[in-house]
Amino acid sequence: KAVGSYTARAAALTNGDYVFAENSKRTVDYKIVTATPEVTFPESAEITYGQTLHQAVLKGESSNVAGEFILEEPDRLLTVADSGYEAAVSFVPDDTKNYNTVESAGKVKVTVNPKNLTVTANNQKKVYGQETPELTWYMDESQLVADDSIDDFGFVLTAGSGDLRYCDVGSYSITLADSEGSVTKDDNYTIDFKQATLQVDPLLAEIKWNPVHNITVGGAG
Repeated sequence: KAVGSYTARAAALTNGDYVFAENSKRTVDYKIVTATPEVTFPESAEITYGQTLHQAVLKGESSNVAGEFILEEPDRLLTVADSGYEAAVSFVPDDTKNYNTVESAGKVKVTVNPKNLTVTANNQKKVYGQETPELTWYMDESQLVADDSIDDFGFVLTAGSGDLRYCDVGSYSITLADSEGSVTKDDNYTIDFKQATLQVDPLLAEIKWNPVHNITVGGAG
């Protein structure tokens, strides 16, 4: 039965040798009260930057009834710098009518991992002898969290020897420059950089002949 007040009534005796006395009380009132679940609270919690505490992956938790472990301030966003933040935890049973919510005596540490961010170089072309065009990149802004902006990021790209004006005709990979300061980024993200190609095409050579004069056979020209 569910939590509530009830009355039990003795309807009959199972032993035929007895009967109810005229003044015997044949009913009794009783209550069923809410039970407290048996709970083991999580040992750790983990999120990726951009996820709320409600989305945390918990480890080590268990309960003997169906329900959910909820961290305090479930809609809160943490940064990577906040990793190690300690949050109180409560267990909320699905059946709140018959079971009590249980509050943790301690707190759980939350690990905040950086979010993976894809950055893609744009393909470029030039002709042999031309200056290398500006090497550019693209980022889908929808990957960013909250008020983070593309303006917070910067990348220095290189096409290797393709950067030279008179490099050989061919294809060159556009990559991140291997130099200090080539990447400006937010610590809340890890960068997954997708390379592109610089295509160097041959220069069209125009041939011009000197004016042709008549030549006499056997003559001195």
